[in-house]
Amino acid sequence: MYYDESGFDNCYEELLTFYPIFYREIFEMNELLKTYGSLLDVIQKNIDIMLANNYIQTADESTITKFEKFLYINTDKTKSLEERRRFVLSFFIGFGRISATKIKAVIKNYTNAEADVQFKRADKNGNNRLFVTCDRGTEDVLRMYDIADILTRKIPAHIFLSVLIKYVFECSKSNKNYVGTAVRVKMRNIVIENGL
Repeated sequence: MYYDESGFDNCYEELLTFYPIFYREIFEMNELLKTYGSLLDVIQKNIDIMLANNYIQTADESTITKFEKFLYINTDKTKSLEERRRFVLSFFIGFGRISATKIKAVIKNYTNAEADVQFKRADKNGNNRLFVTCDRGTEDVLRMYDIADILTRKIPAHIFLSVLIKYVFECSKSNKNYVGTAVRVKMRNIVIENGL
């Protein structure tokens, strides 16, 4: 709860403290306070919901859906609400002039991992490319198309971009599981690779 810091279980109990003690024995006054207390409980609950919806990290599903429509993001109901919140929040980081620091902040917000951003020569013709390398992070689900969508809206169209996402696995000698993966996503002038 954002609004209520009074320490009372409900507004009725709080209203009782505003009146003299002898009012508690008057049936009609007690019933009025119960009625007003229940109305104030509803108002307080709605204020808490309104305050929570002002922040993306605590917004409910309907508010996140409105943000997605506003940002022209396809609403994916298979994602958890927390994933959708992080995805929407990533669009608000780094508007205006883009820099390595802002790109790192976007990646950190979405993957919860540090990123390395470099702008360097990519071929013998002198073409440059923006290289972003980051670890997998601690999130349960990481969708590469989402990273591509976020970065293509941030990076100017004339800059080529390569993103490498590294996975780290810990295996013991007795572990006989084999892991192999190769994913390559190409959108516009962005390449996202998945590396071990």
